[in-house]
Amino acid sequence: MKVIEKYIFKNFIANLFIYLSILSILLLLNYVYQLIYSIVAHKTPLLYSIKLFTYLFPSVLSLTIPITILLSILITLSTMNETKELLVVETLGINRLFFFLKLFLLILILSLGLIYFNNNVVPKSYKEFRTTYSELVTSRPSVNFSDNQTLIIQNKKIIVKKTQDLGNKMLIKNIMIYTPVEEHNSIQTIFAENAYVYNDSDDNLILDLYNGTSITASKSDYSSVTFLKFGNYKYIIYNDYMKKLISKTYSLRELTTQQLISEFIKETNNKRKTYILSEFTLRYSISLSLLSFSLLGTVLGLKIKRGAKPLSFASTIGIVTIYYFLLTTSMSFIENYSLVIDFSIAHIIMQLPNILLVMIAFLLHLFSK
Repeated sequence: MKVIEKYIFKNFIANLFIYLSILSILLLLNYVYQLIYSIVAHKTPLLYSIKLFTYLFPSVLSLTIPITILLSILITLSTMNETKELLVVETLGINRLFFFLKLFLLILILSLGLIYFNNNVVPKSYKEFRTTYSELVTSRPSVNFSDNQTLIIQNKKIIVKKTQDLGNKMLIKNIMIYTPVEEHNSIQTIFAENAYVYNDSDDNLILDLYNGTSITASKSDYSSVTFLKFGNYKYIIYNDYMKKLISKTYSLRELTTQQLISEFIKETNNKRKTYILSEFTLRYSISLSLLSFSLLGTVLGLKIKRGAKPLSFASTIGIVTIYYFLLTTSMSFIENYSLVIDFSIAHIIMQLPNILLVMIAFLLHLFSK
C-alpha cells in the first residue's frame, strides 16, 4: 500500500510543480505586458524590475495554486485510470478512494496555509509593490523631452522649445499643446511660458503649466472661439494601462486580516463596509477552493478513461470558468446589497461557489455507483 501511495503522491507533486510553474509564468507575463511601458519609459534598472515582479508573485500564486491543484488531480487520476492502474488496485480488493485520503490531508494543510498566505503575505507584498512602483514612476518623467521637439502622446501633439532636466522633474520653456476634444467636437490649443513635467504615483504624466493661454475652437463653427488666460494650469495625460493594474479602489488588497477588521469597525459608510466584507471573505473562499476543487477533480478524474490530458485541461477550464463566474456573482451581491453587513452572512454567500462544487462532486459520485 505504501508503494501505491508514494506513486500517487509522486505523480501528483510532479504535475503540481510543472503546471504551477507554467501557469504562474503565464499570469506573470500578463502583468509584464501592463508594466513594460513604465519599465522602459523610466529606464528601470534590471534589479529594480526583478524586485517589482517578486512583490507581484505572491498575488499570482494565490490565483494559480487552486487551479493547478485541480488540474494536477485530474491529470494524475485520469492518467492512472487510462493506463488501467486504478483497475489493478481494485482487483486487489482495495477501495481506490482509500489511497487518496493522505492526498486530501495534504490539500487540507495547503488550504489552511493558503488562508494565512492570502490574509498576510499577499497584502504585504502587494503593498510593497505599490510603494516600489510609486517610487519608480515619480523618480523621473516617463517622457524624455528635448529642445525643439514635437511629440505625439495618445491623441495630443506637444511642441517644446527649450528643456532643463531637474531630476524627478523637467522644466520646459515655451510649450504648445494641441488637443482634439471629441465630446465637444472642438480643438483645444494651449500655450504656456513654462511647464514643470513629472509623473504622479499612478504614472500619469503631469504638465504643470504657468503663464499661458488656452484657445478652444469648434470644428463645425470656426467663429466660436474661447480664450482663457491662466497663471497656473495642471494638464494631465492619463496612463490607462496602469489604471487597470493599479487603482486606488483596490487599496483594500494591501490590508491584512486584522487591518480589514479594524477598517470595518471604524467605517461608517455602509457601501464601503460591503467592499471590506467582499475583500475579507474573498480570501477565504479562494483558499478553501482547494478542497472543493480537489473533491470535484477526484470524482471527474476517476471517470475519465480516455484522452486523459486533453479532457483534464478542458475540465479544468470549464470548472474554473464556472467557479469564478459564481464567485464574481457572490462578490457583486455582497457589494451591491447594503443589507449584507455581517461577517457570517457574507461568508456564507462567498462560500456558495465552493458549496456548489462539493454538491456537484457528491452527486456525480452518487449517480456513478
